[in-house]
Amino acid sequence: MINIERTIEHPLEEALDIEPGTTIVPVTNAEIIQASPSPLYDEKDTEIDTQLQQIYELATVEFNNTLSDAQFIENPKYRVILQEQAVGYLNTALNAAKEKKDFKVQKDKLSLAKEKVDSARTVNNNLIVADRNDILKALLAQDRELKE
Repeated sequence: MINIERTIEHPLEEALDIEPGTTIVPVTNAEIIQASPSPLYDEKDTEIDTQLQQIYELATVEFNNTLSDAQFIENPKYRVILQEQAVGYLNTALNAAKEKKDFKVQKDKLSLAKEKVDSARTVNNNLIVADRNDILKALLAQDRELKE
């Protein structure tokens, strides 16, 4: 997590005769985690992965901001409303993380299936397509060659 500070307008500034907008509040931002690029990913996979990562980061940052804003609300009713919004942001981040996981699992399944198909391609040179008479003629010809 990256800790930064931001200034807000706190309700006590007016009561204490302090200049508005000078209260400094610590804000925790989500650390940006870069996923290592996979050689199996194409441009569309990378785009989807990037979008899900952006959603996750934005939801995490908004969760932290909303939770820190809720600390300064005196009315419990409104504080609970802000905390519910923070939980909604956290659920959004969780859903984005789940989507990334499901996306990766599906991609891995497809790559394993492709590897199985590629490894299953063997050449069988013992296959003969013929009727009974052709086979008998071939066997007789082989038998004559062996005798000669």
